[in-house]
Amino acid sequence: MDAELRDLQRLFEEAQHAKASVRLSERNVVELVLKLQELGLLDADLLHTVSGKEYMTQEHLRAEIEAEIKRLRRISAVELAASLGVDLYHCERQVEQVIASNSDLMLVQGEIISSKYWDIVAEEVNDTLQEAGQVSIVELARHFSVGAELLTGILESQLGRLVRNLSVFHVKTGSFLLQ
Repeated sequence: MDAELRDLQRLFEEAQHAKASVRLSERNVVELVLKLQELGLLDADLLHTVSGKEYMTQEHLRAEIEAEIKRLRRISAVELAASLGVDLYHCERQVEQVIASNSDLMLVQGEIISSKYWDIVAEEVNDTLQEAGQVSIVELARHFSVGAELLTGILESQLGRLVRNLSVFHVKTGSFLLQ
């Protein structure tokens, strides 16, 4: 049994180091993959990238999306599709699934935003408040490129946790005040 296993290992190693006598062009490989899909020998969930030179599974696309969101904390679906080299349709489908399975993520006007991003925003607002004593929600919304209502809701949920010494949102002026 051991001798047989060693022979198989030796043959495998020889096969790995052997030079290929026939090379396929990229076009031939693409045609081959399409034919294998037609015959049902490859999963239909294989995605053709925008470059036309690569294929990606739905699972791999999802993992790439999750990694980008974790790295950037805020990214638009359009930017994701461009950076990953896939069609926007496929990217949006996977983004929907990622957001549905992760309560720390939200989709706001085509952008995926993580709760960690909001923590960073709250810390920046806290620093600004410590320096200025008052900050306009309109200025903050413009600075972070989000809606004033959304930002107000997020910051109110952070009161006392990341936005310290703050207990008043002045409705008339639309400002957070340092107390």
